Amino acid sequence: MRRPGRFDRELLMGALSTEERSCILRTAGTKLGLDLSHLVLPTSGFVLGDMMVLLRESLMAAVKRTSSGHTETFVTDKDFQAALATVRSNLSSRLEFAVEMAPRFSWKELGGIANIQKKLQTAVEGPLLNPAAFGRLGVSQPRGVLLVGPPGCGKTAIALALAASCPGLTLFSLGAANVYSPFVGDSEKVISAVFRQARLRAPSAIFMDDIDTLVGRRSGEHSGAQDRVLSALLCEIDGIGSGALQRGGSSEGWLNVVMIATTCKPDAVDDALLRPGRFDLIVYIPPPDAKAREEILNARCAKMSLGEVDLASLAKRLEHFSAADIMHLCQA
Repeated sequence: MRRPGRFDRELLMGALSTEERSCILRTAGTKLGLDLSHLVLPTSGFVLGDMMVLLRESLMAAVKRTSSGHTETFVTDKDFQAALATVRSNLSSRLEFAVEMAPRFSWKELGGIANIQKKLQTAVEGPLLNPAAFGRLGVSQPRGVLLVGPPGCGKTAIALALAASCPGLTLFSLGAANVYSPFVGDSEKVISAVFRQARLRAPSAIFMDDIDTLVGRRSGEHSGAQDRVLSALLCEIDGIGSGALQRGGSSEGWLNVVMIATTCKPDAVDDALLRPGRFDLIVYIPPPDAKAREEILNARCAKMSLGEVDLASLAKRLEHFSAADIMHLCQA
């Protein structure tokens, strides 16, 4: 059916660009008397159908809000915010590998990582949220960020907080549990599907927790399946931002994809993943010192009634506690 003389051309209707979303929201806002420009970023990755559902759901929210009274129905910004939450929830449920970001993962819930937070926000959040501005300066985002550190130091929480701090970002999960299969070729298909969905829903992040369990170093001891997974992953990583337009979609979609991975065993990660152009940024997450432990305690105990507990003194007594140990202590 796809040979010349039948279906000669293929057009992939990808996600809308920033300009296209802005035009749709500006047109709708003009008719409703609202300024909807602040919704351009949160609707990143939306296709035309998603935008139509957003407008319909906002109208339905306005009807429900005013149905009990006798006032005239009009759409407000709160109606659009409620509709946006509904559309994004439905969108995540349609994407097989997308995950909902729990609201508890935010920078303010973490402590002792001010320098790390600033470094990650500058390198990742800025280029993702303002690609045009950084592009004019010739600054590009890292394709991948690898968080390295001992167990319990908060690598996973930091990665999820980074993803949650970017409005409109779609988070995809890629791990050994959903990659490896007893059937030959299934693992490579999963990796390809995750990266394809991430590109179509850009800006997006692909999260690989404990990447050393997904792909390790290539050696004779490893199974052929793991070598094939590593090869497939390397091919997809090299496809981010280069030549992707041949597959369709908007130009910005292929650029605004970032990988975030964590590991406790950096020596178990293949060198091919760590070269420039793949995981460009490697950040060490150290065990918390006395000041960091106090900040973690303050963050975790902010809503607790502590009486006369001296958190500074307590932090000094928790010398060998990891961030996870301190959080568990606060919940005990």
